[in-house]
Amino acid sequence: MIEYSFHIHNPSRIISDTEQTQIAIALSNILLENHDVSCDDIGIELNLVEEQ
Repeated sequence: MIEYSFHIHNPSRIISDTEQTQIAIALSNILLENHDVSCDDIGIELNLVEEQ
């Protein structure tokens, strides 16, 4: 199982944990469905953590 963690930076306002989770789910779905799209293309910092 791969766990996605996202760091979302928005200097104009605070992004809530709920919003971060919703964004993370949406982005991970995009990345899983379209292997031609990289994190750099979307402009996010993505850390992949392998669960033991």
